[in-house]
Amino acid sequence: MTARPRTFRRLTLASAAALAALTAGRARAVRPGRLDAGVGMWSVGNSLVSAGMRLTDDGRVITGLRDQSRGLDWASSSGGLGFRIVLRAPSPDAPADADPSAFDAVTLTEGSTWDLVGATTKPAPDGTVRFDLVVASREAPVSVTWSLVCHSESPVFRSSVAVTNTGAHRVLLEAVDGLDASLTAAGGALSSLTVNNFNWGQPATSFQTSQATVAPGGSVLACTGPGGNQAAWLALRSSMWGAGVFAGWEWSGPGRLAAAAADDGTTRLGVGFAPATFAHVLQPSETFASPTAFLGVFSGDLDAAGAATRAFVNRRIAPPLPAPDFPWAGFDTWGYSLDIDHPTVEVLIDRAAALGVETFTLDAGWFSRLGDWSADPQRFPGGLAALAARAHGHGMRFGLWIALGAADPASQVVQEHPEWVARVGGQPVTTDMGGVALCLADPDVRAWILAQVDRLVTEGSLDWLVHDFTVITACDEPGHSHQAGDGAWASTAGYYAVLDEIRRRHPKLVLENCWDGGSLFDFGMVARHDTSATSDRDDAYGNQRAIYGGTYLVPPRYLDKYVGDDGTPNTYRFLSALQGGPLLLMGQLTNWSPETEAAAQAALALFKQTRVINRDGAVYHLTDQPGAGPVAAVESYDAKTGAGTIVLWGAQNATSNAAANATARILPFGLAASALYDVSVSTALPDARAPEALPTETGANLMSAGITLGLAPTDGAALVALTKR
Repeated sequence: MTARPRTFRRLTLASAAALAALTAGRARAVRPGRLDAGVGMWSVGNSLVSAGMRLTDDGRVITGLRDQSRGLDWASSSGGLGFRIVLRAPSPDAPADADPSAFDAVTLTEGSTWDLVGATTKPAPDGTVRFDLVVASREAPVSVTWSLVCHSESPVFRSSVAVTNTGAHRVLLEAVDGLDASLTAAGGALSSLTVNNFNWGQPATSFQTSQATVAPGGSVLACTGPGGNQAAWLALRSSMWGAGVFAGWEWSGPGRLAAAAADDGTTRLGVGFAPATFAHVLQPSETFASPTAFLGVFSGDLDAAGAATRAFVNRRIAPPLPAPDFPWAGFDTWGYSLDIDHPTVEVLIDRAAALGVETFTLDAGWFSRLGDWSADPQRFPGGLAALAARAHGHGMRFGLWIALGAADPASQVVQEHPEWVARVGGQPVTTDMGGVALCLADPDVRAWILAQVDRLVTEGSLDWLVHDFTVITACDEPGHSHQAGDGAWASTAGYYAVLDEIRRRHPKLVLENCWDGGSLFDFGMVARHDTSATSDRDDAYGNQRAIYGGTYLVPPRYLDKYVGDDGTPNTYRFLSALQGGPLLLMGQLTNWSPETEAAAQAALALFKQTRVINRDGAVYHLTDQPGAGPVAAVESYDAKTGAGTIVLWGAQNATSNAAANATARILPFGLAASALYDVSVSTALPDARAPEALPTETGANLMSAGITLGLAPTDGAALVALTKR
């Protein structure tokens, strides 16, 4: 079937007679920015997805949501796209100093009653269009600007709302959710997919995927942000339609993505602040804008949801690749914990270079005290410059670990500015290594952090910066530059301001997110980093789960893997980190056997050989997730080059007969049916078992008959290479 050309249909203000016609893209177009008198109907979208809106006579905004490529209408009878605001406002006759928290809460959605203020479109040269609908509430003293952004090539809407206090009293905002959609039951009951992030409270479940059926009366919840256990992404699929929707949040503060099915089968999907984590007083004439959420449509299985998400994120959220050969193979000193000094690091730089490492990162332990960001003069008398010069002399990039916004109570910054410390209920917010968090909502704190980064980048000739520790806090300290109830929101905004300014000042600096071990997986973090830690346990099994689960929601290059000395065989632990983003060795090189060194050297060469395929190829999850069966497998296939890889992992520490004699029959996806493929099993790692010869097959035969392999009795792994002739 020939794909439809991805031409963009300009957002129009239309005078069609029915909302369905608008949603389907059949409305009569009029000049953008013009509203036909007395009509109140609009449409926005492209050839892949569209939304129609109608302002009813009684003041409600009714919306549609249509998958254009399949002709599927996802909007329920009560609407499709929407938003949700919860606020408290005094009555007009209340005293001027009335406390709004004492008044009843009012929930406003697109289905509340509104008066139209205006509607505008803002097209961009790349085909992106922003549509702003401005309405004034009949139920509360506020106006709302609802913004929808649609890009020409993506089946995705980005949605946000801005609330303006139009009354004479203060208003208390308790929820400002940029996305609150109502989906139809016409496609039958929806199944959900969520993905965990790394969480020190539940480290064994990092990047575990969870599927459930959202039956009437049922719900699914993803808790995101600091302390949350899920990534900020959720997919819903109709088995009847063979299609679905996916949603994400471009924010790192405490949040939730929730889907709940009503008794009539319709499903409400909401994305926004976690309950009881946000309260913001809005003064008269002030405006508050929500973080951006996105909602997209997909056709196919859940891998199609992942593919659509990754394509959108790659094109519109993630920063450009730092270099054409990114992701890189690297080494990080954390395998030695804090026990490092100048002579040790010099040896590690030399030995890492001999293995083929491309970037060397000096992890925690280089400074005297958390927050005093200068090299310890006793252990590193030559400072950072000498180590950077040594790494650069080997042709490697040089990186540094730092905890942005964390400091020891005895550090100079805390001693001089105790008022900068984030506090909840009067008590300092603590971090690892005995530190306390600084309140990033404070512009003076941000300026101090940026000055430290500027100095370190210059002194250390840094190419790479990895930052860690909890710095988004629910600070409620009086006198800080935020309100008592919006500390999490304000510190998140301050954190973003720091990261954005680092990027502006040092555009060539690669930024790695290691927030509390890799526990923030949301699209605000993706927008501000080149890659991210996935599991601070540095183990093979955790890396497998990160590759498997993480590739549903982010581009593979965003998933870096720490390869520590976890006790598993060399082939197993190195092949467990082959796919995805940077492969970062984190073991004790000086204690490695010659066999382990040879295996690491071969693994890095194999990583470099396959990294472009694994970065750019389509991702297929060929089995259940790691741990759910005797074998797990993930495929990367680049249709442009006809090259692909399949990595198979046997059960870790297998003890059962079924696992100990793992025979895998793997069905590849995405191949050209009539093309011939050479199939080989890599023996690049020294202790890999030599495979039996595999015949050349057509893509059709490979996808129907599969590839059958035997793995090692325990901790077995294999790499299958597919090459189109």
